[in-house]
Amino acid sequence: MLIEKVLKVENVGRFAQLLPKGDVQFRRLNLVYGPNGHGKTTLAGIVRSMGTGDPAYISERAKLGAGAPHVEIRAGGQNASFTQGKWSVTASDFEIFDSTFVSDNVYTGEHVDSEHRKNLYQVVVGAAAVALARRIDDIDTEGRALAREAAGHEEKLKEIIQAPFAVDDFLNLKPEEKVRERIGDLTTKLSAARKSKEVLARREPEPLQVQALPPKVLDVLRATVEQISKQAEERVRQHVAVRLDNRGEQWVRQGLEYLREDAACPFCAQSTEGVELVALFRKYFSAGYREHVIEIERAVNLVEQTLGDQVLHGIQKKALENEARIRVWADLVDLGYAKASLAAFESAARKLRTLLNDALKQKLANPSAVSPAAQQLEAALRDYVEGRQNLEALNRNIARAAEEVATVKKDAATAGEATLEQELRRLRNVQIREQPHVNELCSKLQQARVLKKKLEEEKKDKRKALENLAEQVLSKYEAAINDLLKNFGASFRIAGTKPSFPGGKASSTYKISIDNNPLELGDSNTPRGVPCFRTALSAGDKSTLALAFFVARLRSDKDLNKKTVIFDDPLSSLDDFRTSCTTNEICWIARNAAQAIVLSHDATFLKAVFDAHEKASMKVVEIAREAAGFVLREWDVVRYCRHETHRAYFNLRRYLDSGIPEGGDLRIIALDIRIYLEGSLRHLFPDQFPSDKWLGDFIETIRTAPAGSKLATWKHRLPDLEAVNDYSKKFHHAGPAGAPPPNDTELRTHVERAIGTMQGA
Repeated sequence: MLIEKVLKVENVGRFAQLLPKGDVQFRRLNLVYGPNGHGKTTLAGIVRSMGTGDPAYISERAKLGAGAPHVEIRAGGQNASFTQGKWSVTASDFEIFDSTFVSDNVYTGEHVDSEHRKNLYQVVVGAAAVALARRIDDIDTEGRALAREAAGHEEKLKEIIQAPFAVDDFLNLKPEEKVRERIGDLTTKLSAARKSKEVLARREPEPLQVQALPPKVLDVLRATVEQISKQAEERVRQHVAVRLDNRGEQWVRQGLEYLREDAACPFCAQSTEGVELVALFRKYFSAGYREHVIEIERAVNLVEQTLGDQVLHGIQKKALENEARIRVWADLVDLGYAKASLAAFESAARKLRTLLNDALKQKLANPSAVSPAAQQLEAALRDYVEGRQNLEALNRNIARAAEEVATVKKDAATAGEATLEQELRRLRNVQIREQPHVNELCSKLQQARVLKKKLEEEKKDKRKALENLAEQVLSKYEAAINDLLKNFGASFRIAGTKPSFPGGKASSTYKISIDNNPLELGDSNTPRGVPCFRTALSAGDKSTLALAFFVARLRSDKDLNKKTVIFDDPLSSLDDFRTSCTTNEICWIARNAAQAIVLSHDATFLKAVFDAHEKASMKVVEIAREAAGFVLREWDVVRYCRHETHRAYFNLRRYLDSGIPEGGDLRIIALDIRIYLEGSLRHLFPDQFPSDKWLGDFIETIRTAPAGSKLATWKHRLPDLEAVNDYSKKFHHAGPAGAPPPNDTELRTHVERAIGTMQGA
């Protein structure tokens, strides 16, 4: 964007108001003259603010005690205004060399710090590299945001996860089968392991001892005495039936046991010898009969041994013991399935016992008879068998419970607590991981990590590409700078220019090479006594380096023909030779850029630029005080610099830069030395050096100047002034024959000494 005209500046820097006056329409090359304190740097800051859109460059210059800053500039065919802290129009095609460029990108004071290296890097490497560097910075920003997001998710997960358990391990957990059951098993094992001694002392449930009904009992009820003859059996049964009752047979059998050898009746003592009925009784109640009776009596005992109260009480006692043991194990394992319910069994057993005893009693009363199979007895027998089967099933459960107890005891004795705790914690976290809200949180964390990893990979690729590109650009840039330093007559070069990434930020580094000896730049922390940028370069060298950085970048800028380049007093601390080189570079830039603007307080420098450039495309203006403000008006640089002193200066300057003019007379150069010195001193001290006094008088006045006066500060230059005066006066006051022509080498020395003396002021 070309700057066409400064329309108004209010309340910025020195300017309460700056207005245009006359024809001050800018052209391709524009020279702006203004003494120090006339707002040249303010104008450069205004253009920088317009170019960057940053209001700080204006707000930091707001005039104290005045209204809000206001600026209007005609540029690119439209009016750009700055009001209420912002620009209506901005542009990005300005390149400005001023103290801000130097302090931001090259050095501040005496030091080159990390920010200078980083900013200079961005200035040098070009749009492609800057875009890469910016993308790397954006990646860092996005990466930090993702890291914060991931950290937030991790903190939430840490509150959910059963610790200690790593977040990464938690994320990798997969769904598993029967987690709840396995957690229960492990909980039991862990509890057992923690109290292993007490657990090992516990007893397991034991099986109930339930006997089957001996078959002999039922066999006895069904048995008869087969040895008895049919006749004897009939006669005895008939007698018992007629004479006795249902206990008669037993009564007769017992009575026979009381018969003595004399066969006397135990009841009436009469002899039973020869009594047929007694003989039949004896035959009937034979040895087989007696054995049969004994079997019946044994069956009675078997019933008691199998179904007696003592047996049932034993079963009940064992069931109660088992129930107590089951309760003891409840903290580790559920053995409730092994509990006994004996009511039905006991009822069936007692009922069967009663019916069997009754049947056996009847059998004893009539051993030879077969006991009838009563339905009630058969039903009781079925109930007992069923009850016993239930107890057998219970015993199988008890055996299972005993196996579980054995496993728990084994685990308690062998399993380590740490291992059990670790696995239990893992399973519980598996269970937690499957919860929907936790799964969603894990997905968010994993997604953030994936995106962050992608960014890191992208950053790696971008950084590699940036390093390759920057290395090529910086290498060419170093060569261009060194060419400029050579042209400027600098005694130093830069070396080892390369990209660097301190703290992950794209930057660059270089060294100062003096006599082919590279020297580290150092920084504000470099201690005194260590050679570095601060000690190796003079003020003029530093200014030359900054200008070389700026110009080298412009020379490599393919879009220079689209840009407006602004120089604000580019001659800081530069000697005459470097001033001449600067003039040449500015003229080259003015020919190749879309527009160039040079602001300076040095009229002779502006005159040199004016003389070296085509006039039709040039505008020369000055910032001047007028009334209560400033105006931007046309300036006649030729007329301003037409003074004899200026003429003498440029004559001496051309001699130093270009040598002896063809057909030139060196006596004229020698005479111009005195003209330059006297005119310059009169300009600086018009009250002290009137027009009727000359250089010798000036020297004496300086020598006798009182301490503390302005002239007294020049006393250290008296040796140079006296030497130049002594040399030049022989040509100035030569007789009719004239002095011999000056020696070129000697003349050059005194010309350099004269200009150096004045410009060092």
